Amino acid sequence: MKISVLTSEATTAIASAINAAIFPRLSARNSWPKPPGLYIAACHHEKMDGQGYPEGLKGDSIPLLSRILAVADVFDALSSRRDYPKYSAEETMGSGPMPLDRAIGIIKDYAGTHFDDRVVS
Repeated sequence: MKISVLTSEATTAIASAINAAIFPRLSARNSWPKPPGLYIAACHHEKMDGQGYPEGLKGDSIPLLSRILAVADVFDALSSRRDYPKYSAEETMGSGPMPLDRAIGIIKDYAGTHFDDRVVS
């Protein structure tokens, strides 16, 4: 169970496990064609600032559908009950659903770094 914000070491370990076990066809960066649905799903963990995974893509190199899915996934995680607590850089937020205005505010706070600000707006 996740008990706090992931460390950079834990994030690297997760990204490595995904690359090795879950998305083996994506590990060869230049192999085409990549299965579109799998690639879009995998890339929704990429961040606009290049700090995501599995490939460390940045900005417009992240597929548009992945950028949309990233916002939807985080909104769902924040606004739904989970079996684990939610975290931001500043606080533990509990496992219950977050009020919609707060969830939207968090997503807006990360526009431009984590999320595509064009998708958020």
